[in-house]
Amino acid sequence: MLAIAKATGANVGIAHVSQPALALEIRQVQEEGYPVFSETEPHYLSMNTEDLKRLGPWLRFTPPVNTPEMQEQLWELFNRGIFDTMGTDHCPIVIADKEKGLEDVLEAPCGIPGLETALKLMLTGVNAGKTTLNRLVACMSENPAKIYGLYPRKGAVQVGSDADLVILDMQREELLCNEHVVSKCGWTPYAGMTVKGGPDKVLVRGHVVFENGHVVGTPGWGRFVPRQ
Repeated sequence: MLAIAKATGANVGIAHVSQPALALEIRQVQEEGYPVFSETEPHYLSMNTEDLKRLGPWLRFTPPVNTPEMQEQLWELFNRGIFDTMGTDHCPIVIADKEKGLEDVLEAPCGIPGLETALKLMLTGVNAGKTTLNRLVACMSENPAKIYGLYPRKGAVQVGSDADLVILDMQREELLCNEHVVSKCGWTPYAGMTVKGGPDKVLVRGHVVFENGHVVGTPGWGRFVPRQ
């Protein structure tokens, strides 16, 4: 992909970047002036091979988890600004399909749900001193808006931007459990983990759409936003 990017000058986004060496290689091409961007996911920063021993098929995804040592390297690179965006690779595989891998992990399909837990996991990292809120906002809001042609309508708090705001409660603690999962899969690999920090209110174009743990927005309020 990097070779194609250099040959064509096309914008290239590389998702699921889990290897420190790959992240640094992408950054090298960026520094040469090519529009190449890297994305990592919260599970690479929250889980490692020790968790895989415990969870087996519930933690089977591709690329796989890293060792604890490589996980710490990813945190270091994240804080250095090596990664441009933060995704989730949300893959809501149902419990029955994942259970096929309880005896042979290779029988379980790859993928885990991650959309509902991404922000909470990363805010937990902020509270633990692993990263900063500014770095998190850059990867989950400002940079994606800039890269995908939505800035400054999105990804900024300024006159003329949409009033899309997430008001955080950095002291809120929550025990993650399968029963609270909204996704159709009905489970999370983080069940039993306590997270600290989460959304208190969410506003879309100035209107509250999420409050006190519940969606309160009016259906149809969302708008399609074309890329520039």
